[in-house]
Amino acid sequence: VIWNNVIRETNFGILRDNISMATVAADILTFDDFTAVSGVVYLYSVQAFNTCGDGLVSAQTPGGAITILVPPSNVTATDNLCDRVTVTWMDNNLAPQEAGFSILRNGVTIGMVA
Repeated sequence: VIWNNVIRETNFGILRDNISMATVAADILTFDDFTAVSGVVYLYSVQAFNTCGDGLVSAQTPGGAITILVPPSNVTATDNLCDRVTVTWMDNNLAPQEAGFSILRNGVTIGMVA
């Protein structure tokens, strides 16, 4: 979440779906929501405040997190079979967004598996 500075604030309150989730100092103009669930879109807003009281809440803006897929490891391909090459790998990411694997030969997709 990123916002513009205002004058005479002492802190900013961060709201997610209209619920206060954090307070940051006046000189900080960004907030990282590490609790966001991948694939869920939230509505974020920011509210400046100081010793005189709370300012108006900003307009809500949608935002969400995605899971970055980790590449498979331990990829092997056989070279001693007469009529085929067997490719194996270890899945390093159990993310629900993973739909399958593309099999590439010389950079070109030759198959997909779920």
